[in-house]
Formats: sequence, C-alpha cells, structure tokens
Amino acid sequence: MPIVLTDDEWDEQRATLVPQIAELFASNKSASELASEIGSIVEEYPTSACTEALASAIVNATHSNPAKADTIIQALVLHGAAWQAIDIDWAGSPATFYDVFSVDFLELLKTILFETQLHQPKRTKVEATNLTLSTALLSAAIIKHGLFKAVHVPYGFAYDALKLHGYGSSKSRSEVLAVGACLQLSTAGKLMMERNLEQVFGKEKIVNALKGLKENGTIKHPLGLDLLDDTIENAEADFPRSYSAGDAWAKVFPPSN
Repeated sequence: MPIVLTDDEWDEQRATLVPQIAELFASNKSASELASEIGSIVEEYPTSACTEALASAIVNATHSNPAKADTIIQALVLHGAAWQAIDIDWAGSPATFYDVFSVDFLELLKTILFETQLHQPKRTKVEATNLTLSTALLSAAIIKHGLFKAVHVPYGFAYDALKLHGYGSSKSRSEVLAVGACLQLSTAGKLMMERNLEQVFGKEKIVNALKGLKENGTIKHPLGLDLLDDTIENAEADFPRSYSAGDAWAKVFPPSN
C-alpha cells in the first residue's frame, strides 16, 4: 500500500529532501553514481513529497550550475522503468512515481519558462542569474536525453521565442526568450527539429525565424548575438553540432576564471 502522509508530514518531508537532493546534484558524481543515490532516496521516500522535492532540487541545482544539466538528466533517465513500477499516493489516488514526477517537473518548468508566478517581476535581463535561461537549457536536456516520452513545454517556449505563427506576445522578455531558444537549439536542435519543429513549421520557417531575431535586433547581448549567429549556421546545416549544456552556457556566460 502507498504511504499516505498528513499535510504536515508532507511539508516536512519536502522541506528536508529539497536541500538533500540539491546537495547531491551539486557534487561531482557521475550520472551512474547520482542514479544510485537518487534511487535509494526514492526507495526510502516513495511519496509525492519526494517527486516535488526532486523536481525543485533539479531546477535549483542546474540554476546554480547549468553545466550539470546533462549529468543530472542522464542519471534520472536510468530510473524510468523502475519508477513506473513504484505506486505512490497522489492526493488520495494511486499513481506511479514516474507519472507524478513527470507532472510535477513539467509543471514547474512551465511556471518558470512562461513566468506565470503571481506578483513576480519579469526576468528581462540576459544574465547568468536568470532562472528562465538556466531552465531553458534544462528543458533541452530533457529532450536530448529522452527523460519523458512526450514533452510540450520546451517546444512551446521555443515557439514563443522564435515568434512563430500565433506565438510570441511578450515584448519585455523577447531577448531572454531568444537567447533561451538558442541555448535549447545549441544542445538539442537536431532532435527538436526532427520531433516537433520541422514537422509543425518546416525547416525554412525555423531558419527564417532565427534570422528574423537578428534582423529585428532582438538580441542585444554581444555573446548572445554570437550564439544566435552560430545557431542560424547550425540550423541551415541541419544541426550537425550538438553542444553539451556546459559548452552552450559558456558561449553566453564564459567562466570568470
């Protein structure tokens, strides 16, 4: 039988697990080592508090160090089948750990990427501390490494950023969205084209949308503009280059040392 927590127990467990998991992700462990330790935590805490804590810890860890995105997601991929076999309590109904985690994680990404939080100022500056940018990179890692069977949030973000037909209404965030989409495409462009963008819009529209960002002066950040140029060239050639999360991030935010 799934473990059923009281509201207080749920809050306490989540509050305990978020920093514990984030600290683990901040380590220099390999994907397989992370997978082993995360697996042990999930076995000990098969609850929806753990799924939400895991989602939050991933976002926190990759915001602190975006280069960790690939390793963290690769570690989670190793648990896909096992987590589908773990039943947990979800608001009084049974569900698999995998399903609840996927809902929690993708909802959190959606909230951040589309900035739907109430009473929060918009993140309009291209800077390394911008949560939208690190989360855009994280969303591409999900596609690149196949964490979930189907994802829509990262593509919706790209639609807005590229101002594709019927999308792209946020003028104040346009530069951040554009750089975020370039980060996505730099790391997972080939897969994003094959699985969604080319099917929905066609290669020509995607390339023209990228060129439109340059022609309209959407990106002012010098290194962000360099990344856009690289992304246009990469897109025209069907994305032969696929950067790691760390390498893509460093193109816009080089290490200070």
